[in-house]
Amino acid sequence: TTLHLGNGAVIVAWFGGSYEGAEDVGIWTSVRDPTKGWSKPIEAAKVMRNMKYNGKNNKENGPYKMAEPTRKGREPHWNPVLWCADSAHGGGDGAAAGPCTGEIILYFKVGWKIPEWETYVTRSSDKGRTWSKAQELVAGDHGGRGPV
Repeated sequence: TTLHLGNGAVIVAWFGGSYEGAEDVGIWTSVRDPTKGWSKPIEAAKVMRNMKYNGKNNKENGPYKMAEPTRKGREPHWNPVLWCADSAHGGGDGAAAGPCTGEIILYFKVGWKIPEWETYVTRSSDKGRTWSKAQELVAGDHGGRGPV
C-alpha cells in the first residue's frame, strides 16, 4: 500500500517476516524521498496478544513442506492499508486528491486464520517517522472484515 506525501515523497507499508504466516510477521513502513531515496524500514506495528496457535502442525501446512515450528503466541500481521485523515481533501489514499498533509492512518489485520483476524489501527502525525501504539479498531469484531 502506498500514500502520496507531496513533493515526490511516498510512504509504503507491507507485512513482512521470515515467511507469510510466521509469528515474526509485522507491519513495516518506509518513506521514499526523491532526493535521499528510501528510508530504513521500521516496524510500524507488532501487536502481542499471546494467542495460542490452533492450526495444524504438519508438513502439508508448512510453507516449505516441513513441519511448522512450535508456536509461542506471537500472531502474524496481514494486509496493511494506508489512509490519509486530511480533511482538506476528504481523506483517502492520496491518489486522486493530492498529497497527504494530515495524519496518516494505518489499518491492518492480526491473527492466525482469516475467520479469527481482527482489524487494528495505528497513526502517524509525522509523515510515517513514528507510529502510535496499535489498537483494535472494533473490539471483538472477528473475521476478515473491515477496511482491509
